Amino acid sequence: MSHARTLREVDATFGRILAFDDDLITRHILDFGAHTRVGLAFLLSALREGDAAFDLGGHIGTFAIPMARKVGARGSIVIVEGNEETFRVLEQNLLRTSSEATIHCINALVAPPGVRYRANVPPGNTGAAFFTPARDDEACTSTSLITLDELCERFGPPRLIKLDIEGWEGWALSDYSRLTSDRPMIYTEVAEQLLERSGSTVEQMDRLFHDADYRLFVNIEKGNAAHDRFVVAEISALEDRRPWFGDAPIFLNVLAIHRADDRLGHIRSLCEPGAPSRA
Repeated sequence: MSHARTLREVDATFGRILAFDDDLITRHILDFGAHTRVGLAFLLSALREGDAAFDLGGHIGTFAIPMARKVGARGSIVIVEGNEETFRVLEQNLLRTSSEATIHCINALVAPPGVRYRANVPPGNTGAAFFTPARDDEACTSTSLITLDELCERFGPPRLIKLDIEGWEGWALSDYSRLTSDRPMIYTEVAEQLLERSGSTVEQMDRLFHDADYRLFVNIEKGNAAHDRFVVAEISALEDRRPWFGDAPIFLNVLAIHRADDRLGHIRSLCEPGAPSRA
């Protein structure tokens, strides 16, 4: 039987929130003011007041709360978090911090239907919690399942989707039938080993973005730092990250923007001078 984790109050750049004690995400907030603070600043640069956003993998609100503040009173955000204990902390943090945005918070998994799932939480890193199919003899989560199409039907199409769902990003996007019609901006984690654990590959995500006519951008500065200064580079494909990230297994946060999106020019203007760019 699992026991509730100890919570503590921490001061983030966006307010005082509850976080899990002795946890990697909490240490990031204490050390830098936010979790992957530089990556968060990069994401926020794509959002504008009045936008509708989805945050899939909301954790305790480290991205969702600043996103809600950015979109403001005319905007909205739908936050989905699969882990029940983390979801309860997320709800508390949303009540503790101020935002005029319309907020919908959902405890659900974005994962293939028709499967029983069990939760796995690595010690000391609740942000890396993931869900895998449960064996017949294993306890499984009672959390419901949801898809991007279902979220769009309930809340309307988003202007931006943020995905950090520990390997299910490839499935979520490939199952998203409205991708080519809605053309939202997508800020997604692309982790080679996590995708493979969930039955997807980096190559499949590359093809999905290419076939849907998206362009890809990455922050090439260190993601965890006590400042908001990011440096953007455009990559032609996910494998094209080597000039900045080397040959290690791919672990990126990518901002994908459709070629016809009117914010493409703004993001391109942020690119590092002289960085390779796809025409």
